[in-house]
Amino acid sequence: MKKPFFYELDYSAAFFANMTSRLSKMINDEFSEVLKDSSIVTPITDVSLVMFLAQSKGASIAEIAKALSYSHQRTASRVSALEKLSLIYRHTDLNDGRCQRFTLTKLGVDDVAELTRITKDVASVINEISKEQSVQIMEVLFGFCQAIENEPISARIKKLPNSRQGEIK
Repeated sequence: MKKPFFYELDYSAAFFANMTSRLSKMINDEFSEVLKDSSIVTPITDVSLVMFLAQSKGASIAEIAKALSYSHQRTASRVSALEKLSLIYRHTDLNDGRCQRFTLTKLGVDDVAELTRITKDVASVINEISKEQSVQIMEVLFGFCQAIENEPISARIKKLPNSRQGEIK
């Protein structure tokens, strides 16, 4: 990959989102390529969701959203798509008739078995790359997410000496 123009700038770190988006796209494209060679029905965007349902043995939309840090709306949309693919099914919670729960179907269970094998292989490759780069990438990424959640970038900018944020309207 050719380094983008901003890489040489003194303030290249300001383009962190650009680089992480590129990285995310590259990894998703590669993972999609791996999935093409399998019989998996689960869309790449929903791998974590079906894996969570397998681990939890079923969950409500609220539980799924919380576990995956998704919005309720996004979760409802993804759950609906997975229902249409016959990967999950909806049923009423026996303890609370108002609550809908979602559980993997036989097809979903079969997908998770294959996905587990594939995701372990992907994890091995990511860990290998992390060692090559001398960084624990998952720890670094999670640390960045926590730091920004604890104190957003906009709040950090306002604390900088000579910050002009808020002056320009």
